[in-house]
Amino acid sequence: MDKFLDIYINEIFLQKNFALQSYNKFIDSLDTQKSPKNTLYHIHHFLVHTSNIIKILFPKDNPKNQDNIFIQERAKKLRENFNLSENDFNIHQINLRNDLEHYDERIDFWVKNSKQHAYCDIGIISAGAIKGIDTKDMFRTINPQSKIFTFCGKEYDLQYLKNFIDKKIKQNIT
Repeated sequence: MDKFLDIYINEIFLQKNFALQSYNKFIDSLDTQKSPKNTLYHIHHFLVHTSNIIKILFPKDNPKNQDNIFIQERAKKLRENFNLSENDFNIHQINLRNDLEHYDERIDFWVKNSKQHAYCDIGIISAGAIKGIDTKDMFRTINPQSKIFTFCGKEYDLQYLKNFIDKKIKQNIT
């Protein structure tokens, strides 16, 4: 397996490059275009590429998968290469990608469970800017100052994700 680790490492760096490009476009769209839809577009791409890195380094432990042992060993060797432990990443932060990828299921849940049904979607707003709406009724909003993305009451720190891939995913030169 060790002789193939470079393939995974190269993919991680390719995804890092794509993620950082998308993050910079996201910041640019906040600063210049002020377009919520364009901002969401770049955030979504940032999350896809960041998730690709996370899935390689921190795969789900799925004992039902016949390749699980191989996958977990491969991930462990890659984390060692990047001097990472399993505690170096808050896996909750990447769940936003799942929320966006399974948006239809999130709408279904909202339709069945929201008390107010005050649907609010795709906004660039500061925390507390909209009063009287349950945060669970606010689907995709980004706070331009904090870079906190809120999805149905759950907060995700995009700056945390950017810092992780920017600072932790570096070539290990030994």
